[in-house]
Amino acid sequence: MYGGLALALGESAGFVTFFAGRAAMADGVPSSSLGDPGVLPAVLMSGAYLAMTGPIGIGVVAITGHTASAVAVLVGVTFVLPAVIGGVWGRRSGGTSRP
Repeated sequence: MYGGLALALGESAGFVTFFAGRAAMADGVPSSSLGDPGVLPAVLMSGAYLAMTGPIGIGVVAITGHTASAVAVLVGVTFVLPAVIGGVWGRRSGGTSRP
């Protein structure tokens, strides 16, 4: 139940954010559409990312038993660990090397 609701809300947030970003751009600024290569999968996966964060957080709370430690682990694994790995290997999260 929670996973389905989280997926629906995540996908809604992904599409609303995409279209709000397009509407906020000034005329003459190049923008992407859902038909451009790679855009639709990126928008869909942003919603899936939001949807999977919740159940992973619930699982970490079940393992640790403390909400504060679960938040620390979730933030560390989701945001800090990719930045540290990117800094060590000299790559960005998208797999492209730095200029």
